[in-house]
Amino acid sequence: MSAEVKAGTMKELETKIGKFLLYDRILDFYIFLLLLSLILTTLLGVLIARLVNAELPSNWTGILSIVGLMIPVPPFFVLLRKRAEYIVESDEWIRYYTNLVLTNLENYLLTNSAGFKKNYRKKALKSAKDFLVCVDERFTLGQFKPARLYVGDSISDLKKNLRYRVIPAIEHGDEEMLRIVGQIMYNFVHLSHDSPIERLKEINGQMFQKLPNKEPLHKRRISRTLAYVQTNKLAKHSIFILVFVAACSSLGYLAVTYLGIAREYVWTGTIALFVGLLIVYFQRQPKSET
Repeated sequence: MSAEVKAGTMKELETKIGKFLLYDRILDFYIFLLLLSLILTTLLGVLIARLVNAELPSNWTGILSIVGLMIPVPPFFVLLRKRAEYIVESDEWIRYYTNLVLTNLENYLLTNSAGFKKNYRKKALKSAKDFLVCVDERFTLGQFKPARLYVGDSISDLKKNLRYRVIPAIEHGDEEMLRIVGQIMYNFVHLSHDSPIERLKEINGQMFQKLPNKEPLHKRRISRTLAYVQTNKLAKHSIFILVFVAACSSLGYLAVTYLGIAREYVWTGTIALFVGLLIVYFQRQPKSET
């Protein structure tokens, strides 16, 4: 069992994904940066006005709120462009994570050291969990290349197989079970470019047939509900929009009640914040491959 991935190619892929994930993580913090910039700019303006004993114009708080929102916007689009330089395609995510799992399982099987075995199993488990997170977040129906032609729930099957078969097998399986997982990951690394649809069916079939199902019965209804929310864009977006409305409303209430800011100014700021959050949220949604 060998990964048979060219060292240079894999190293380049690791570097590419590392840079993509770096910019991705920075962008994940931008909602907090928007909130922080908005709050600090508004509070700073009010504080300075009070220190110099000056009265703010009627629209000044709203202007400060908009300025606070706009300060992080240019760097945000710069980061989006930088991340776009390292866009990772679906088959590259597959090769990256399956190769990590495979390499650590191979090292586990080759070493006789109990300490090294524990370490390699731990790394393989983390890579498998990261792969599941990647599938959950990035393999949308439009993004995953085989899915555009695939009939059925192959992506959903892959998530279930990773969550309830592969990960439990790596975490609790014996050496023979780990050998089976390694062979499946080897096959996954070599996801066929000639017939990706049939190959993905085959991989899901191998996981289903060779690895025991560890899905708790009482969690299946919850899992189906979560899966529905993740795959139904209207339900998913509605939940996030409601969360943004609640957060902005709560912030506005605190500003009026505890900071003494006039209600009309707070409305201007919270509406601007809500629009900013929506822009960031929809910019962060995965784009379909063309």
